[in-house]
Amino acid sequence: MSKSKICVIEDNNPIRMLFSTLLRKAGYEVVDFPNGQTAVEWLKTNKCFGIITDILLPDISGNEVLNLVRQSPLNKDVPAIAVTGYSDYDDKEKFLNFGFKHYMTKPVDVNTFVTEIGRVFNS
Repeated sequence: MSKSKICVIEDNNPIRMLFSTLLRKAGYEVVDFPNGQTAVEWLKTNKCFGIITDILLPDISGNEVLNLVRQSPLNKDVPAIAVTGYSDYDDKEKFLNFGFKHYMTKPVDVNTFVTEIGRVFNS
């Protein structure tokens, strides 16, 4: 397993491709999924360095993804980042309390995205 393998879960194809491209250009190995259930199935048998997930997915929520991943011994401690359009005052605290290590709102800043991801996953 590559120490730098990141799992990106995002149903919006252009956003998923943007995240994946930025991370790959920075030297990360990326595996990406358009829905939560496919990602959860992959994460049951594959270890990763970090998870970046949208909250509103077409099948299960990003919160459910994190809950299911935490039940699997292989990735139970992997850091996860919620990247979402939710931007109410208490959303950040809500997602951090749910178990995400970090919270980012869309649209992300492409100039700082990779640096912020690295800071979170390497801390």
